[in-house]
Amino acid sequence: MSEQKSNGKSIAALVLGILSVLIPFIGIIFGILAIIFGIQGKKQIQETGEAGKGMATAGLVLGIIGVAYLFLWILIGGLAYFGALDPSNAIPESTYFDTVLSSTKPTIVDESGLVQISAINTIDSQITISKMYPKDSTFCLNPEISPITVDPAEEFILEFRCDTMPTKSFFMYDFVLEYNRLDSDILQIIRGSIAKKYG
Repeated sequence: MSEQKSNGKSIAALVLGILSVLIPFIGIIFGILAIIFGIQGKKQIQETGEAGKGMATAGLVLGIIGVAYLFLWILIGGLAYFGALDPSNAIPESTYFDTVLSSTKPTIVDESGLVQISAINTIDSQITISKMYPKDSTFCLNPEISPITVDPAEEFILEFRCDTMPTKSFFMYDFVLEYNRLDSDILQIIRGSIAKKYG
């Protein structure tokens, strides 16, 4: 009994499918051809009873993988080009205080290291902010501020300058403010954080 002949298009589909996975970028052409030959080969095998159904199926699957792989790279490249993969884009811009103060407007950060925070005193006492220092930061280690006295419900701008800035154009900074109330000499602290694009 003679060996059953394998369908030619099934063989071609398998070879092209393998090439579509192995060869980047131009592999999409092999992938499309592998899909076409794989479908045609399976139809012919049903009609003629030739061998090669497994090769046709494998070529079809590999062709689909090869085409999908290239489209995935195109998608990743497009997202990277337009900045969608930049982790900083996933972080909302905000300024936060854990007590006493509340942010009123977007914080301003420029490339020279000048930072301006718009805030309001939310307690019923005048306060004097006297010192600022970073919390777990690798930049802006010596923020320079001038002491400022703020009345209850008063909006003000807390301005400071950083000696060093982050290498990327996203300013993420946790800090501590020291203050005392008008009726007390005891120093207390306010914890804050800034997340802001600049440049």
